[in-house]
Parts: sequence; structure tokens; C-alpha cells
Amino acid sequence: MAKNNGDIDMPAGYNPLATNRIKAMWNALMDVRQIPDNLRYLKRTPIVFAEDDEIMARLTERSIIADVVADDQPAAVRNDHQITLEATKIPNIKSGTNIKQSMLNLVQRIKAEQAMAGDANIFENYLTGRMDKLMINVRMQMNLMCAGMMLDSYSWSGLGIKSGTVTFGTPSDLKVTPSVGWATSATATPVADIMGVKTTAQNKYGVEYNRITMSNADFLLMINTTEFRNAASAMKLFNFSADQFSTAIANNNAIKMVAESVLGMTIEIDDTQYGREASDSSHSYSRYLPTGKVLLSNTSDDGNSSSFDFANGIVTETVVGSMSINGAPAIFGGPQTGPVAFATLPNPDLNPPNANLWSVARGFPRKHNQAATAILTVG
Repeated sequence: MAKNNGDIDMPAGYNPLATNRIKAMWNALMDVRQIPDNLRYLKRTPIVFAEDDEIMARLTERSIIADVVADDQPAAVRNDHQITLEATKIPNIKSGTNIKQSMLNLVQRIKAEQAMAGDANIFENYLTGRMDKLMINVRMQMNLMCAGMMLDSYSWSGLGIKSGTVTFGTPSDLKVTPSVGWATSATATPVADIMGVKTTAQNKYGVEYNRITMSNADFLLMINTTEFRNAASAMKLFNFSADQFSTAIANNNAIKMVAESVLGMTIEIDDTQYGREASDSSHSYSRYLPTGKVLLSNTSDDGNSSSFDFANGIVTETVVGSMSINGAPAIFGGPQTGPVAFATLPNPDLNPPNANLWSVARGFPRKHNQAATAILTVG
């Protein structure tokens, strides 16, 4: 067939949905798309390769100082760490999106060399955008899991799986509910509550917290208590009126600096949310850090795999070599850890004709130093 003016030549065998091609695009995206700051819990958690029997186990250890050994003398070999089984099934973290029929028709025109100049770029940009979104979706769930690990409570009820509540071994004396909630401004003692947990961690577990993460709402409750105002006044740190305190917001640097001076800790405000879809396609939104939960941690644990990590396992789809899209074999190059991306045909009878694009990871966070974080439930 004669080509129209503006038609473009494409290489023979052009198949933009072939797995090896999607893999190359995905890896390029992974290289340039750093974990964003709003996924703070995932960003702080190192991602490490782990075998299946390691992923859902809690490795319990406190670091043991090395021995000093003279030349030609043997060193001690210690027993393996205590392992506590948390669950028996490793969750798959999976997000998919449909490639609409109009885009599939565009691919066919490109393959038949009937596309206009720029059409290939249109599809490339579309595919890159879809994969970028899938990458974010998977990382959001990984961030939620890591937040749950730090808060010592993770559960999920969605379209694919309904889990029970998983805990990560945080000592009970580092999970504290004050006798008076912070909303009771006259008698609540947020400063004493925070310092009490901080002191317990330091004296009993040798852990010193230097960061506290809370919602804006909980920050406002804290600074509006009588105890906090008295502490700040005694330190001659502020000259704010009562009205200024009542209308303060967490990004008011002056008031935040006062609070950090009172506590001797960096204060981090986290109001980030994630969206989820129900079976009826309705959307709802929840917080990574629930209101009423205050998290204490140490910045030196960020990226420290001896404190916690995300155990990243082999994605089962990369083991299965018989998957195909339009007859092209899925080429993963052998078993791989996630996240990975690939395309599938959801309807082999092509009724309707469409394709799905997927991103999958398989793993779970682990908390090795159980005292790495502490949690206050303040409301």
C-alpha cells in the first residue's frame, strides 16, 4: 500500500508492548524517578533482596560489638539471630491499568507504516505516563507498609487481599497511650508524654530519638496545651498571644522552632494521604500517619538496614516464561525482584480488544531493631 505524505517508517517487528521493550522503558524510569519526599517512610527504608523464607520473618537483633583478636588467634562465631515468623504468605503488590482501544489502533497503524509523523511519540509518551503512574501506585503501597512497620501496625483490605493486622515487635513500653488525650488542653501533658517515651528508649534500649512526626492537627493540640505554653514561657522562648497560638499552623516556623526547642527534637509534619478504589469503583482517601498517632524516630536510622528494611523478593511473573502479548514471548531475562512491568491480554477472545499494563513487586518490610521507633496514641 502506498504511504501518505507524512507517514513514517518503523522498524520491522515493531511491538511496543513486548516485555523486553517495556522492561527497558521501566528500568529507564526507575533510574530517573527517585522516591519522592512525600513517600517518606519508604524513602527511609532500604530495599534489600531477600529469599522467600526471610521476607515474612522478623529478624530480632541488637548490634553486638566486634571482638578484638590478636594475630593468629581465632575469633568467635556467634549463633544466628532469633527469627520470629510473622506470616506464611508473601504479598504481591500489584497495580494495573487498561490500554484503551484507540491507543491499540494507533499501534497497529504504526506497525502497518500508516501512521503520521509524531504518532509513535504520542504512544511512547502515553505508555511512559501509564508506567510512571503504575510505579507511583506500587511505591505508595510500599510506603504504607513501611509506615505500618514503623507504627507497629499494618493491615489491608482491598480488591486483591484482606489481611489481618500485622505487628513488628515494638516493645509495649514504647507504644504508649497517655492517660489524658492531647485534646484536653488544660490537663494534657504532651511534653511529659514525649519525654517519658524518649527517656525509656534511651535508658532501657540505648536508642535516642531526635525526630518526632505528627499530623498538623496533633501539633496544634500539643502547642495549645497549658503544659506546653508553660514550658515555652519558662524557657523564655516566645512572646505569642493566646490568639496566635489558637490560630497557629504547623508551617509557622517561629512556633515550630519553639516546639523543637522545648522538646529537643526535630518536628516533622505529615499529612500525606493515599487513595484507594473499592469494588464499586468509588474512591476514598486515608492517611499514612493517622491523626492521633505520634511517631518518634532517629534520623541516623534512615537508610540503615540494621534497623529496618524492605525485603524485596522474586516476582513470580518473572519466573513464568510462557506469558505473551500478541504472540510475543515475555522476556524477563530470568527471575527478578520488583517492581517490574509487563503487558497482558485480559481477553484471549479479543472481546473487547484491549491490553493491560502491570507493575508488580513482592515483599514486606521488616523491623530488626524493635526499638527503632516509638508510638504515642494521643487521641
